[in-house]
This record gives sequence, structure tokens and C-alpha cells, in this order.
Amino acid sequence: MSKHKRYGQVKSRDESRVELTRTIQTYRDEDFQRSAELYATLAAQTGQADNEDVDLRINGSAVDAQLEWAGLGHLVRNKKPGRQDLEAFETAYNAACGSIARGELGQAEVLLKRAKGKQSSNQTYRKRY
Repeated sequence: MSKHKRYGQVKSRDESRVELTRTIQTYRDEDFQRSAELYATLAAQTGQADNEDVDLRINGSAVDAQLEWAGLGHLVRNKKPGRQDLEAFETAYNAACGSIARGELGQAEVLLKRAKGKQSSNQTYRKRY
């Protein structure tokens, strides 16, 4: 069983999944402030397995976009997309949504074009494999 170390505690993979499920539920309940706090906590954990870090970055960027739309932009942890945000469709799209919410339409257009390009690349990759 995979273990994760957090704040001096060892968490099993099942416990980590339960935490992630709770965090996802706060997002679905549109409690974006709490969701942002929980995603930040999860992202700070060490020993993430498989692609958990990628999933957390994608979900965290969706939370950031929703915070912008909800008028809680001061709680957003990442207003300027970084290189990693441009590498996947989901993060580029989420960054574009945040830009639109802030009225940064030029930046949003660039990000949406980037997301579209990544979506096409992902579809080509999936067809090959």
C-alpha cells in the first residue's frame, strides 16, 4: 500500500483518495473558498502518487477560475499562468476562464488558442495509442 507523508503523519493511499473526494465535493457544492484551501493543502503534501500532482494542478486552476467569477479573486493563488499551465488543455482552458473573469480578454484569447492546440494534440495522441 502506498503511503503519503503529511505534517508528520503517514496517510494511506485510501485516506488520500478520501481527502481528494471531499475536496472535489466542496467544488461541486460551489464552496470555492473552502475548495481552494483544501486543494492547497493537498498540493503541499509530499509523496503524491502517479499523476496526482497534475490532477491537483488542473482542479486547483478550475477553483481559481471559479473564485474569479465569484468575485473572490483576492483568494486566487495563481493569477498569471506559468509554463506548466500551458502544457495541457485543461490548465490552459482554466487559465483562460480566469482571464475572462478578470476582463483580460487578450490574454484569454491567447490561452484559448493554446488550449485548442493542446486539445488537438491530445486527440491525435489518443488515436495513435
